Amino acid sequence: MDISGKTLSSVVSTIRAYPEAYGSTTYSQWGVSSKDGSDKLQLGNAIFPTGSTLFYQTNTTLETSIAYDVRTTNEIFAYSAAVSGGGDARTSSTQACNSAEAVGSPTIRVTTLEQMTEAFKGTPCIFSRAIHLAPQSLSSRGERNLAKWKQKLPMQLD
Repeated sequence: MDISGKTLSSVVSTIRAYPEAYGSTTYSQWGVSSKDGSDKLQLGNAIFPTGSTLFYQTNTTLETSIAYDVRTTNEIFAYSAAVSGGGDARTSSTQACNSAEAVGSPTIRVTTLEQMTEAFKGTPCIFSRAIHLAPQSLSSRGERNLAKWKQKLPMQLD
């Protein structure tokens, strides 16, 4: 629709008169504050320049899109390359999987896809069954409980 030479307020009125809705919100609410219902648009007498158009588009959602959540609780942290590289912690006390870093939570903020793929290659730290992750040793809980713990841990237990 050609809106050349029309005022901003007349185009907003046209948008608000559109009979469809965006989700549960009708276009009659376009530009209106959701908190107090007041119209926040200060349009004045400005007009659209020659060649301006208004385009309506209808979409059909076929699948739920991937969500992007920027809250700090959803940030990804990784261990250093030495710990992320995994290894057999049973063979040496100096192995990175035995470090103080490996015992705590990861602290290196991941900010790129490249960092994430580098940090999470799937190479596990291998520990003996004598590690105490619960009030009692895994070895005393039996093989069935050990299998449950293995599924929950980001490391491999032999």
